[in-house]
Amino acid sequence: MKRNIITLILLSLTVVFGQMTKLDSLENKMVDLALANYPAFKVNELKVKSAKKDITISKSVWADNLVGQYNLSEANIDPSARAGTNAQNSFYPRYLVGLRLTLGMFVKNPLNTQKAKFDYQIAQLEREQQKLLLKNEVKRRFRIYSAKKENFILRKQLTDEAKSQLNVATKRYNNKEITYDEYFRQSTNYLSLRESLNLAESEVYVSKYDLEELVGIDITGLE
Repeated sequence: MKRNIITLILLSLTVVFGQMTKLDSLENKMVDLALANYPAFKVNELKVKSAKKDITISKSVWADNLVGQYNLSEANIDPSARAGTNAQNSFYPRYLVGLRLTLGMFVKNPLNTQKAKFDYQIAQLEREQQKLLLKNEVKRRFRIYSAKKENFILRKQLTDEAKSQLNVATKRYNNKEITYDEYFRQSTNYLSLRESLNLAESEVYVSKYDLEELVGIDITGLE
């Protein structure tokens, strides 16, 4: 007898552990979907990428001061024109390359690069904060949804049982085996449970929609 009780307890614990593992796995899947689909998090991802590009841009701004020039002359167009009166054109350079040095290259540009790095770090931190908030909110809404669904299942079982009892009571009342008060109590109990079931079903749908708002897809097929 004692061995049977222990076996029953172990089986119950196994079932509970299996359900918890399944819930945890589904919860993680919801978090992954939210991170992939939630628009606000995507915005933060783009901000990080944009801030990283700004660092590259600030580091290469010195290239704006590099000047190149091509001089067009008759000697460049027609080499034969270098002879005679236009011979001096052959000494006119075709290309000119210059570098303009400004004070901003040594003062302003490094500061802009440093600011771009700070902006990049800020964007990364904002993304991590958004990620944490999103993960926690998804988990919270998922647990609420799971609890509402479990509550609905329990209430449906109670309502189905009350419906069966009402059917029996109706038959017995028609056969004048019970009084009207007894029949009425069964009917009232069923209607009360039915009302609670309808409310529980509504709460399931509302919590499901709240979760899907973050996840970005219909989760019906994932359960």
